[in-house]
This record gives sequence, structure tokens and C-alpha cells, in this order.
Amino acid sequence: MLRANAKPAVARVVSVDELWTWMTDYKPGAPVEMMLWKDPRDPNAGKSVEFAAVLITPADAADSELTEKLPIAFYYCGLGEKVNVILEQRVPLWQSETQMPFVLVVPARPAGKWWFIGDDSHWGWISGDFEEEAVDLFGSWMVDIVLHHRIDSDRVGLLGFSAGAYAVTELLARRHLFGPDACGLKLSGVGLGGVHGHAQSDLFEIPVKRQDEVIERFRLYLDRLRDHYGVPWIEATHSKTDTMSRWKEADMILGTLSERQVELGLSQVSIRLIDQDSHDSPPGGKKNRQHHDYFKAAFMRSEFLIALFGGEAPFSEKKELDTVMDNLPSGCIAFSEKRELDTVMDNMPVGFIAKRLETTAKKSCLMKLVPKKAAVKPMWSPPQTPPTSLKVEEHSVACTDCSWEQDAFRLFKKNGFVIVKGVLKLHQYSAVHRDCVRESQKLIGERRLGNRGKGRYSFGNASSTGSMLHVPSYAKHLLGEASSTLLPLLELIFEDKKRPGERGFICYSGGGDFVLGGTAEFQEIHSDIHITKQCNKHLPTPLLCVNFCVQELSEYNGPTRIVPGTQVGEHRSWTLEQEPDEWKTSRLCPVPAGAAIVRDTRTLHGGTPNLTDKTRYLPSVEYVSADFRATNRKDKFPPRRCLPYELYEQLKPEVQELCQEIVMQEDEDPQVTFRDSKRRRR
Repeated sequence: MLRANAKPAVARVVSVDELWTWMTDYKPGAPVEMMLWKDPRDPNAGKSVEFAAVLITPADAADSELTEKLPIAFYYCGLGEKVNVILEQRVPLWQSETQMPFVLVVPARPAGKWWFIGDDSHWGWISGDFEEEAVDLFGSWMVDIVLHHRIDSDRVGLLGFSAGAYAVTELLARRHLFGPDACGLKLSGVGLGGVHGHAQSDLFEIPVKRQDEVIERFRLYLDRLRDHYGVPWIEATHSKTDTMSRWKEADMILGTLSERQVELGLSQVSIRLIDQDSHDSPPGGKKNRQHHDYFKAAFMRSEFLIALFGGEAPFSEKKELDTVMDNLPSGCIAFSEKRELDTVMDNMPVGFIAKRLETTAKKSCLMKLVPKKAAVKPMWSPPQTPPTSLKVEEHSVACTDCSWEQDAFRLFKKNGFVIVKGVLKLHQYSAVHRDCVRESQKLIGERRLGNRGKGRYSFGNASSTGSMLHVPSYAKHLLGEASSTLLPLLELIFEDKKRPGERGFICYSGGGDFVLGGTAEFQEIHSDIHITKQCNKHLPTPLLCVNFCVQELSEYNGPTRIVPGTQVGEHRSWTLEQEPDEWKTSRLCPVPAGAAIVRDTRTLHGGTPNLTDKTRYLPSVEYVSADFRATNRKDKFPPRRCLPYELYEQLKPEVQELCQEIVMQEDEDPQVTFRDSKRRRR
């Protein structure tokens, strides 16, 4: 019989349906109530998992942000860790690091077991037998939890430290539970800290009476890992001086996981090798005699939490590679090409492992390494592109600054665009990014031709409503919350009110574009609208587009190039050969995720090559001036009704006011399809 705790009587039996109630009742620092989950497949068999769960929210989180489905993280603890200590002491630390609310679930280790090895003695991980039944029990428990209606099943993270990291690797190998054909769990990210395996690769320091089948057990363990089902992102943190979890075995474990990742077309394990000064406590001291104390270094990082739930977390700190050459793992080849960390990460080819070294100052270094067993591939370096000629900071403001709207308006009026930083929070742009990925898969055909040129797609051009405002994250975050934030600037651009009590503008649509990774061509420079001379004046702009950065715009991933000051004047058609060379380098980069690019659609702009292997998304919301609306141009007006009524009802009154012409009828079916547009547009 499997029990998750030696004293199950202290745990209250709960159903998964009770999850939200008791999870939200927890307060940091309060005593932890343990819960007992019984296997619903056979409730009388005595199979159960004891666990605790809490809701972790950032300090500035609003209650409204908890209305959405939330990501979830399962943490498997080390052998000596206790669930109540984790939740009472470490939860406040996670609260200070996270930028989005998430559910943390921590199971208790089965009594008498080294997680999934039937022996929890000092040498149990060496001589104990692997128990598949225990893995399946915990796997079923995880699936049951994830199916709760308040959990976002697309954002499920799994992490473990030491013995818990071992447990995580065994869970990954259970394809019938978590594989593509299984009905339950799909992981967005995995974190491993101080990982070890079942047994070890040699007999070093193993007592004679424990030496039977040690090497064979480790071989069988690696064999299990060679068939794991794959995860979009796996990160491992390890100290090479760790004597409890040797680097020798950790290197073999992570290499095995990585080889399988490559087979599946996924990125290899990202390995962070930390030095002794980056441990949670001084190595050799009472708490860290075996150099095994680096839980916080592994998991208490905002960028880790972002990536764990499927987001892209840029590395902000940069350091040259040659400062850590002496710390390379044995048997690896380091590419000496010196690049900034974010540049290398964006352009990393499939088949390479990224290894990051942390220093006391928490600076970082990235190098591309070839694993010992991998075939050596030709040396690679990021493509050479001229630096942007556009001084982005001179065109940017932060919406948290005092009188930001006045500064933004001044830049917009002069240049025809302005970058407003901090408009979207992490959980907001992450939600939109996920929806962009999902919706783009409906649009991309096998030939990947694009409807705006090779490799380039317009969401609006392909949508049957000409819009993407039927997507909940678009309506909630881009139209609703972002419009409220940007409203002071929009009112200045559109000269506030046309008549007392009325706005001088309305919402027109929502769309945006995306460019596939590996797209090498430039898009021709152009404006998005052609207007009559009487409308061709500085302000108000006829049609305003607000593009939202749901991922960082770098010089390599296809940022928009734009020509300041071209919003008014005679516009002609330009070919790539005719346009001035300096226009090709006038790129909007770098621009951080969460920023809004507010631009007059008359301002000349065009796409640039996306030299990375990732798709770049740039969703948008459009607004039209009252003057332009009054022209009643047949090709533009009336705007299409593209906003479902149920999403409209959730908007603030000041935003609802802008959407009167695009909201659908209450009983109207909001079904939207994508057209297969074979016409290639600019």
C-alpha cells in the first residue's frame, strides 16, 4: 500500500473540486494544512498522496487578475525537506520574485521511499528498487489537479531539487501518463536543481555490501529517460563541486534528456553551472558541507518562473565568455564567439546546450557547448547585421513616469510614432502571446507562404471578421486594460473630444502580424492607409495602430523598421531597391516585452528579416478619428462587428464607449474562421 506520509491521519481528505477554496485561504507564514488525495480510480485501495497547495500572488496583483485560469507549479522536494517548511518559509520569497499569480503544489514524499525507489535509507537511492506503481500514482494525482477548472492546463510547470529532481526525471519518462497520446498533463517547463539518478555510474565510495547491480540500475534509469515525451523548456542548475549529487552523473542525466529533446525537435536542456559563491549558504559551512545548498539560486528567480510557465525571459545581464573558460565541464567544446547573452539565446541552433555560470554579483555568461557524445557540428555564430540607426530610447517613455502622456504626445506628434514601455504586465502579454501562437497555427499552411509576403502573415487580413478581438486575451488585455492605460495619450492624439461629452475617436479593429523564424527577406516600405489631401494633416491621425510587444524585439527577430516624420506628405510607392539604405537600418529595437508602439498608420514602415528560429508576434488594436469616421469611406466604414458581446460586457465603461460600432449583438454567434489567402500582400 502506498501512503504519501507516515501519519496520514493529520491530513484532511479532499476532492480536487475543493482546491480553490482552501488554497486561497492560506496566508504566508500561517500553519499549513495538509490534504490527502485518494486515487479516484480505486478509492478503496488505500492509494493516496498527501500534499499542500497555495496561491502565490505578486505584491501588486489586483483581484481582477485572479479571474483568469492560473498556471500551476508542482514542486518535488529533497529528501530532508518538509512540505510545511517549504510553504511557510519559501513562499514569501517566491512572492517577491513572481510577476504573475500561480498555484504552487507540494506533495509529501511517500513514507519509507526515496520518492520512487523502495528504500529511504542513506544508501536507498543506490540499492533500492524502482517502483513504477509509485510514479503512476503521483502522475495520476498531478493530472487530476491540473484538470481543475481554475487551472490553465497549458501552463504547467514541474520542478524538483536533489531527490525531488530525481523524482521529476522519472515522471518525465512515463509516456503513458504525460505523452502526446495521454489525456491529461502537458508540461510547459521543467526545472531541475542538484539532480541525481537511481544509483550511479561507478562504484566510487560505495560500500561493498551495496555494490550489487549499482551500475546496472543506473543504466536502466538512463534507458527510461531516453524515451521521455519531451518538454518545450528544461533548465538544470548544478554546482560542479557538489559532492552529494555528483556532476559526473548529472552530466550524463542531462545529456540523455537533451538527446531525446533533439530527437523530438525541441531545445536541449539549458544548464546553469553555478560557482561556490552563488550557493545559498557558504560551501563547507554547517548548512552546506557537501556543496548542495543552492535551491534559491536554482528556482528563486523571476526569469525562471517566466520560462517555467511558457514565457520568454530575456537575460538582462551580460558578460564575456572568456571569463569562465576555466569552469567549462570536461569534454565540452566552447565556441569563443563573444556575443551578448540575449543575442545568442535568440539564435541558438537546435542541438546545442546552453550553459550559464552565475557569479556572486549575479552576472551571467552564456556559451554554446557540444555535449561529449554529440557529433561536433560546424562552428556557428549569430548573423551579422548592422546596428539599428534608430535611437530607440529617444523615442520611448514609460507609462509609470510623471506626465508621461505629455512626453509621449510630443514624440508622437514629431515622429509619427512613440514607444510606451510598461503598458502590459507579464501575465497579460504572456496570455496574448500564447493565444497568438495558437491562432497562428490555424493560419499557417504547409507551404508557409504568408499573406503579406514570404513568411509574413496578417491576422486581420485572414480573419473572416477582419479582426482578432474575438480572442479573449485580445479583448481583455489589449483592448480593455491597455486602452485604459493609454487613454490619456489617445485623447491628446485625437484632440480629446470632438464635441462636449463625446470622444474624438472610436475603436476600429484588432489584428497585428507575425513573421516566421528563418524569414530572410525585407518587406517593402509602405504606409497602411491612403487618404485624401484634406485628411492629410498632422493631427488628429485618421487611423492609429497600437502594436503590443508580447516578446522582446531584438535586432535579429524581425523588428519593424520605421522612418520618423513621414506621417504627413506625399507618399509614393517604394521598392527595396529604390528606398534609401538608411531606412533598412532604422529598426525599432531593442524594445522590451510589455511595451506598446503607438503609431500613425501613415508613417512609412516595413518588416525586417527574422533570423532566429522563433516566430515574432506583434498584435495590435486600431482606432480611427471622428473626422475620418465621418468620411464614410465605403472600404473602411462601417467597421465590422467583431467584438463578442460577452467580452464587451467585461470592459470598463470608458472602453465600452469606444466600441459601440464594433460590438456584436447579444445573441450573435461570434464564430470566426481564417481565410486561406493565397494573395501575397505587402
